[in-house]
Amino acid sequence: MSYRVTVRRAATVARFSAVTLEAALDAVEAAARDAARSERRAPVDLRVRAYAPGDQVVARVEVHGGGVRAGVDVHGDGSMTAHTGRVRRAPIEKRPDETALAALRRAVGGTEG
Repeated sequence: MSYRVTVRRAATVARFSAVTLEAALDAVEAAARDAARSERRAPVDLRVRAYAPGDQVVARVEVHGGGVRAGVDVHGDGSMTAHTGRVRRAPIEKRPDETALAALRRAVGGTEG
Protein backbone atom coordinates (compact mmCIF):
# COMPACT_ATOMS: atom_id res chain seq x y z
CA MET A 1 0.00 0.00 0.00
CA SER A 2 1.29 3.47 -0.85
CA TYR A 3 0.18 6.80 0.61
CA ARG A 4 0.56 10.23 -0.96
CA VAL A 5 1.09 13.41 1.01
CA THR A 6 0.32 16.72 -0.72
CA VAL A 7 1.45 20.04 0.76
CA ARG A 8 -0.06 23.25 -0.64
CA ARG A 9 1.54 26.52 0.49
CA ALA A 10 0.84 29.71 -1.43
CA ALA A 11 1.54 28.94 -5.10
CA THR A 12 3.67 25.84 -4.46
CA VAL A 13 2.58 22.23 -4.30
CA ALA A 14 4.85 19.47 -3.03
CA ARG A 15 4.04 15.77 -3.15
CA PHE A 16 5.61 12.94 -1.17
CA SER A 17 5.09 9.18 -1.06
CA ALA A 18 5.11 6.98 2.03
CA VAL A 19 4.93 3.23 2.33
CA THR A 20 2.97 3.16 5.60
CA LEU A 21 0.15 5.27 7.01
CA GLU A 22 2.30 6.06 10.05
CA ALA A 23 5.09 7.44 7.83
CA ALA A 24 2.56 9.49 5.84
CA LEU A 25 1.09 10.95 9.04
CA ASP A 26 4.60 11.79 10.27
CA ALA A 27 5.18 13.69 7.00
CA VAL A 28 1.83 15.49 7.40
CA GLU A 29 2.76 16.48 10.96
CA ALA A 30 6.22 17.75 9.98
CA ALA A 31 4.87 19.82 7.07
CA ALA A 32 2.00 21.25 9.12
CA ARG A 33 4.27 22.22 12.03
CA ASP A 34 6.73 23.86 9.62
CA ALA A 35 3.94 25.87 7.98
CA ALA A 36 2.53 26.90 11.38
CA ARG A 37 5.96 28.23 12.40
CA SER A 38 6.79 30.08 9.20
CA GLU A 39 3.51 31.14 7.53
CA ARG A 40 2.02 33.83 9.76
CA ARG A 41 -0.41 36.35 8.28
CA ALA A 42 -1.65 39.79 9.22
CA PRO A 43 -5.35 40.67 9.26
CA VAL A 44 -6.82 41.58 5.86
CA ASP A 45 -9.45 44.31 5.59
CA LEU A 46 -11.30 44.48 2.27
CA ARG A 47 -13.76 47.18 3.40
CA VAL A 48 -16.63 44.80 2.79
CA ARG A 49 -15.21 42.07 4.99
CA ALA A 50 -12.23 41.63 7.28
CA TYR A 51 -10.29 38.38 7.61
CA ALA A 52 -8.47 37.70 10.86
CA PRO A 53 -5.31 35.56 10.71
CA GLY A 54 -7.29 32.62 12.12
CA ASP A 55 -9.73 32.85 9.19
CA GLN A 56 -6.99 32.55 6.55
CA VAL A 57 -5.73 29.13 5.43
CA VAL A 58 -2.03 29.50 4.64
CA ALA A 59 -1.26 25.82 4.04
CA ARG A 60 -3.19 22.63 3.40
CA VAL A 61 -1.52 19.27 4.04
CA GLU A 62 -3.39 16.16 2.86
CA VAL A 63 -2.83 12.42 2.89
CA HIS A 64 -4.59 9.92 0.66
CA GLY A 65 -4.31 6.26 -0.21
CA GLY A 66 -5.55 2.98 1.19
CA GLY A 67 -9.05 4.34 1.66
CA VAL A 68 -7.77 7.35 3.63
CA ARG A 69 -8.44 10.89 2.50
CA ALA A 70 -7.82 13.47 5.19
CA GLY A 71 -5.66 16.42 6.09
CA VAL A 72 -4.92 19.52 8.11
CA ASP A 73 -5.51 23.19 7.32
CA VAL A 74 -2.92 25.54 8.84
CA HIS A 75 -4.30 29.02 9.59
CA GLY A 76 -2.51 32.37 9.56
CA ASP A 77 -2.34 32.51 13.36
CA GLY A 78 -0.61 29.10 13.57
CA SER A 79 -3.72 27.15 14.57
CA MET A 80 -4.71 23.96 12.75
CA THR A 81 -7.97 22.27 11.80
CA ALA A 82 -8.10 18.57 10.89
CA HIS A 83 -10.59 17.25 8.34
CA THR A 84 -11.57 14.16 6.40
CA GLY A 85 -12.43 14.13 2.73
CA ARG A 86 -11.09 16.36 0.02
CA VAL A 87 -13.82 18.06 -1.98
CA ARG A 88 -16.32 17.87 0.86
CA ARG A 89 -14.13 18.33 3.88
CA ALA A 90 -15.72 17.35 7.17
CA PRO A 91 -14.02 18.74 10.28
CA ILE A 92 -12.71 16.24 12.80
CA GLU A 93 -13.93 16.99 16.31
CA LYS A 94 -11.07 17.37 18.76
CA ARG A 95 -11.29 15.78 22.18
CA PRO A 96 -10.36 17.83 25.25
CA ASP A 97 -6.57 18.33 25.45
CA GLU A 98 -6.10 16.94 21.91
CA THR A 99 -4.32 18.71 19.07
CA ALA A 100 -5.60 18.77 15.50
CA LEU A 101 -2.75 16.46 14.49
CA ALA A 102 -3.63 13.93 17.21
CA ALA A 103 -7.29 14.10 16.15
CA LEU A 104 -6.26 13.40 12.55
CA ARG A 105 -4.23 10.35 13.63
CA ARG A 106 -7.13 9.08 15.72
CA ALA A 107 -9.64 9.57 12.90
CA VAL A 108 -7.65 7.81 10.19
CA GLY A 109 -6.44 4.95 12.38
CA GLY A 110 -2.81 5.94 12.91
CA THR A 111 -1.31 5.72 16.38
CA GLU A 112 -1.76 8.81 18.49
CA GLY A 113 1.36 10.85 19.12
